[in-house]
Amino acid sequence: MRQPRRHKDSERLCQATAAIEGLKASARTLELRNQLGSEAWHGNFLSALFELCLLDGYASAWPAAEVNLAAARTVILDRFHFRVQKVAYRLPLPKSFSLSLLRRRTGDAE
Repeated sequence: MRQPRRHKDSERLCQATAAIEGLKASARTLELRNQLGSEAWHGNFLSALFELCLLDGYASAWPAAEVNLAAARTVILDRFHFRVQKVAYRLPLPKSFSLSLLRRRTGDAE
């Protein structure tokens, strides 16, 4: 969280924020379709999503001058991806959103 800022951090922050919002939207989609809890993998997904929201809230609560939110959110997304990698293909995500590309989209590749 306290990594020095880099020149592409604003882009990384936008991408990471969009990815987090996409994951939250996928859970809302399941709920709206009355499908939440209908499959075994939903528990793992919701547990990982809860942790993601908790960590993101913690990182977001820090004063902007004291935290590299882009770096923090990238690590948070990496953690989420690690937790759901076995069921990632089942997530109800838009076709343009790929968890397998998440690391490259928000990572340090420059």
